[in-house]
Amino acid sequence: FISGIFASQKIDASQEEGSSSFDVGSDSSGDEMVPETHEKDEHGDRSVLKHVKDITGNQQGFGFAMAPSGIALIEPGGGGGIIEDYIDMEEDHIQRMGALHMWRNLRVARGDRAWCKIVDDAQTMGVDLNFPTPEGETVLYMAALQHYSLCVQKLIAAGVKANVQITSTSRDHGSCALHACVSGGKSGVESKEQVDIIASLMAYPETNPCLFDGMARTPYMSVDTNLPSVLDIMRPTKPARWKDIQETLERAERDPHISAATALLRLLDGSEVTRLRIPDLLFCEHEGTEEVLEKRRLKLYQLFLGPVTEGSTTNEPLTKAEQEVYTYMWESSEGPPLSDRSGSHNVKLEGLREKARASYEDELSKMLTRTTLAFRQEFEQANRALLDTTAGHVLAIDTPKMNRHPELQPDEVSHARFIRVPVWALTKDFTSAVHALVASEVVRAEGELYDLLSQGRHRYFGDKLYKRIFADEDSQEFWMGLLVLWLIGIHKKQLYEFE
Repeated sequence: FISGIFASQKIDASQEEGSSSFDVGSDSSGDEMVPETHEKDEHGDRSVLKHVKDITGNQQGFGFAMAPSGIALIEPGGGGGIIEDYIDMEEDHIQRMGALHMWRNLRVARGDRAWCKIVDDAQTMGVDLNFPTPEGETVLYMAALQHYSLCVQKLIAAGVKANVQITSTSRDHGSCALHACVSGGKSGVESKEQVDIIASLMAYPETNPCLFDGMARTPYMSVDTNLPSVLDIMRPTKPARWKDIQETLERAERDPHISAATALLRLLDGSEVTRLRIPDLLFCEHEGTEEVLEKRRLKLYQLFLGPVTEGSTTNEPLTKAEQEVYTYMWESSEGPPLSDRSGSHNVKLEGLREKARASYEDELSKMLTRTTLAFRQEFEQANRALLDTTAGHVLAIDTPKMNRHPELQPDEVSHARFIRVPVWALTKDFTSAVHALVASEVVRAEGELYDLLSQGRHRYFGDKLYKRIFADEDSQEFWMGLLVLWLIGIHKKQLYEFE
């Protein structure tokens, strides 16, 4: 909605000495114009904005103005300074301008080699090649969509992120570069470039071959059967063949000196656990009929999920690597995740998830009951040992904590007891919300605010994008999202002192 504000309003800056003005709009050809600064200060070409109108209408709050990097936060009361020290934001501004310039050039360029030249220039300038469009599309995604194999190979060599999923609300929502190549754009007809790109992405260690898109399909699930070469190259190969996984788990079952999780780690031989491609092996129709897939799901439970879970209460604790495998196998056995896009497709997905564990549902329930009882017995032993100590006897008294601290009232056991109540969230005051996010260091530069609102992107989220949450400023989710970010920021500021 910030983009909407600037699409409908022109920000007037004063023409006093040292000020700058920006006119963001379209030229006569309809192309988006790149904002330009009209003056240099002592530090070089900077967008030092002064006396900019507070377009929110709240003269006591923060104002906003368009800067090359996105949105500038203006001090309240027309004081004239940008909130952060501009020198500290210089690197972020340069990165953003470089990325915008790269995307503008890519938009008008045609052909694989032309894209390679632009990527080369951008890399030389230190531009972030992962910088996405407002729809979340990366250069790798767009190059894969258009089957620019040379450009894709160049980007892979540069170490770009392969698993960034686009935030578009259309049917390609949640797609990654591999989805784009196998199911989008020119994929209706096989080509050598398409096969080369898929091979490059599948060989790239960064690639997760089983990411689900917004329709809960992995790239392998998205391949049309009329594309035999693409289908062949997308088929799971060692270590992800079902035959290899089943044989490995059966050997581990017979060998008391090796756990099932360790056996799978050896099969992976240093590769990421996602390379096992369990979702594809258990749910993709290209792997066999529903009867075949159901037998695989049951076998996985009998050889791995059941034994490892039940043994977790009596055997040695799992190592961190074994825990990663264990968690991955359980999550993969759940079936395709529900889409965060509403629609009838979610009804179908609910049905798939219900069937995912139907073949061993009763057995699973009994196993969990046995595991709970075993854990309770282990806990009782520890509890009796604790009761033998003086401090343990006091701690074990079955008295609610509230009763031991009568001075605490129920409404005081909350964040509000030591954090000022965020009135801005209750009143949905966006200007004050930005003030709070800046103060808690959630927003450190205007570019971060723009990324959060236009793409759902933030450093706290890692590679994940939550555009749906921050898409509608009138929704409850939007304000809950800002509130959670604010709470995280406050706690991060206090973490060092607390520890």
